[in-house]
Parts: sequence; structure tokens; C-alpha cells
Amino acid sequence: MSDWKDIPLCKINFYDPSYKVESCLHSYLRQNVYSEREVMLEICSLCSQLELMLTTFFFDQIGSHEKVCFGTTFDIQAKMKFQAMKTHLALLKDKSSTLESFLKRKGMYNIFPNVCAYLSHANGYIINIKDQKSVVKKYFEQLTYLNQLYAISEQINEDLYQQFNHKYIAHQTVLLHNAVSFFGTPLEDYKDEIESIFLDIKAQLKLQTNEIPHLEHNERNRLDEVTRVLMKLSSEIHPMLSSPLTPIVNFIAKDR
Repeated sequence: MSDWKDIPLCKINFYDPSYKVESCLHSYLRQNVYSEREVMLEICSLCSQLELMLTTFFFDQIGSHEKVCFGTTFDIQAKMKFQAMKTHLALLKDKSSTLESFLKRKGMYNIFPNVCAYLSHANGYIINIKDQKSVVKKYFEQLTYLNQLYAISEQINEDLYQQFNHKYIAHQTVLLHNAVSFFGTPLEDYKDEIESIFLDIKAQLKLQTNEIPHLEHNERNRLDEVTRVLMKLSSEIHPMLSSPLTPIVNFIAKDR
């Protein structure tokens, strides 16, 4: 019997073609027949991704038309998303619908104008696409502003009681003021209140030059109250803040 030291720790295993691994990154786990609503939601998700990608164009003026030039990377990504849409569409019982006719029938031309323009004008000529204002972009922007408003309000509210040093509370109040300003008229009263609180905070902290900055009870209560209200409005998406969200919400809910 040979010494164990002479035995290799592992044996060379020659490659067998049957070991080949095929990449299926863009395949779907579910391959059964979908309902029309499920297909619509899947295609809607892909369209929303592509719509945001289609926000920047390079225009060449050619007569009365505008030729849109996309980079090769973008074209590849767009083709992959359109192929994914067609894959989902093929899972419907009714095989007669084309992607374009399906988008029109489901009202997606109004929701995703740039995607539909890109699909309809595959030759690269898109007319007046610069005038198209995507409700999807407005939807995501509004959600971003709501999230920002909630996050800043929550941070200030926590710092009021968890931080003994309120050195940066004035700066945080300015950030809150900016977040509220995005919403314009619906939050005008809160904007004015924050401005008033900021002036009082700034004046108070200036008097505490030789000690740790700390808000007095009155200013802390005022800031606590306004941040709690703003957290409630933004987390519950109050109707006065939901206008840019309505077209998408109605679109998703209409086929239920």
C-alpha cells in the first residue's frame, strides 16, 4: 500500500460537454398561462423602467422631424426589455395581440408616451417627443419627495429628544423647509410655521455661545408638533399630496 502522502488531494476531472451551464438570466420562472391583468402588470413594470431610461435624448434636426440618437448600450437594453414584454404577452391565451396593440388597448400610450413612441418609430424618427410629459416620472418624483419629507421629519423628531446637543438643529430645520417647499401651496401653512420656528431657534442658539446648544421647551414642542404632522401626511399620502400619483394608481386599479 502506497504512503498516503503520495495520494493526490484531488483528481483531475476532464471536462464533459454535459456539464455545460446555460445562462438563463432573462428567463422567467413561471411559464404557465397568465391572466391578462398579470401580463399587464409585468409589462407595466418593464415599461416604467424603460420610460425612465428614455428621459434623455440627443436630437438632430432633420427637416420637420427630429432624429433621436441612442447609444448602442441603450438600444441593447431597450431590445431586451421589449423582448421580455413579448415573452409575457405570449403567455396569454389570446395569441392575436401584438405588443403595440396590447399597449394601446390597455391605455399605456398615455402612461408611457416615450416607450410607445420608441416602439412605434423603430426607424429612429420621433415627432414632438420632447413635449411628452411622462406621468411615470412625476409619480416617482412625488414618491421621492414624500420619502424625503418623512425621513427629515423623523430625524428631527428623534434628535429633539435623543440628542442633548442641538447644535445642528437649525440646519436640519432648513432642510425640512426645503423638503416642504417642493409641495408648494398644499403645505404653505407648514412652510410658514417652519420659517417662524427657524428664526426662534437661530436666535435662541446664538445666546448659548458658551454652553452646549440646547432648545428650550417651547421651540422643541413646536418643532415636535410640526414634524409629527408632516410624518403623518407623508406616510399616509394625504389626498392633497397625492395628485401626481393619481393617474398611475387609477391605471393599476382599473382592471381589478
